[in-house]
Amino acid sequence: MESFNWDQKHAGVQLLMAELTNEPKYIADISTFCDYNMPHGGAKYTPGGLLFIEKWGVLRHSLNIAFICLRAGTLMGMDAIRQSNYRKFAMSQVNSTTTKEVSRLIAKLHFILVYRGGFDCRLQMQKKRLFSFS
Repeated sequence: MESFNWDQKHAGVQLLMAELTNEPKYIADISTFCDYNMPHGGAKYTPGGLLFIEKWGVLRHSLNIAFICLRAGTLMGMDAIRQSNYRKFAMSQVNSTTTKEVSRLIAKLHFILVYRGGFDCRLQMQKKRLFSFS
């Protein structure tokens, strides 16, 4: 499990269960999720430090995961080192989305206006060599 979005709710459910029951199993599950998405945990990152899950909704994905990990950092059974790391991670994602990283993303996005008749116009964004990973 890498993400938290409309189709992947596991991390959110695990977080809620950890908050409600304070059971070590749920705390361990959400820790595994956050640890994977941290820098050097296995997830991909842009050169500017933004978590990259997939090309559609880059900011949405990174901020959803930042929110989950920020909340996980407030759990009673979470160790102090993880609490601190999760808070720092969440703030780094928020800072990445409010600085040069967003400007760089927007500059490289290709906008397409899709007209479907009547008043149904939709703005869609497509990847246009947006990221390069080494």
